[in-house]
Amino acid sequence: MKLLKEIFEKDVFGKSISKRELKLTVRRSVRAIAFREDGKFPLVFLRENNYHIIPGGRIDPGETIKGALQREFCEEVGFDLKISSGIGFIITHEYYVETLHINYCFIGEIRGEENSRIYTSEEASQNPIVEWVTLNDALKTLRKDNPVNALGKFNRIRDLAFLGEAGKVANS
Repeated sequence: MKLLKEIFEKDVFGKSISKRELKLTVRRSVRAIAFREDGKFPLVFLRENNYHIIPGGRIDPGETIKGALQREFCEEVGFDLKISSGIGFIITHEYYVETLHINYCFIGEIRGEENSRIYTSEEASQNPIVEWVTLNDALKTLRKDNPVNALGKFNRIRDLAFLGEAGKVANS
């Protein structure tokens, strides 16, 4: 997998974090853009924080990258995922929470019938709504998003980079 983008605090806040010794936690996550037959894919709108995300989440200890992706995708959007390809990874330097976040990005296909969504209490508190969009609609939507928190601002930049690369892959 290739590096798609590296996002620093200056990209979000307009300035770098003060120089001090940090004890960083490395967080690994997975994301997938998975298409239905009509060419649309699920994008999750987090109403409480006023932004959209590409479905995915944390890789739990002992879990494989692909196993985590299939679990997270089903939990967030209620569908099984057939992974087609890995297209890259994105690193975010979230020093304000002493985290280095590695996001593995995949393309796939929706499989089967819709199942129940399973949200953690934190996810449920954001009042998520699954929207079905095309790549172009997703890009327009994320460009207009105005997240109310720092995490949302990092996620918006991350997902715009992922969408841009997915568009290149889809058009090749």
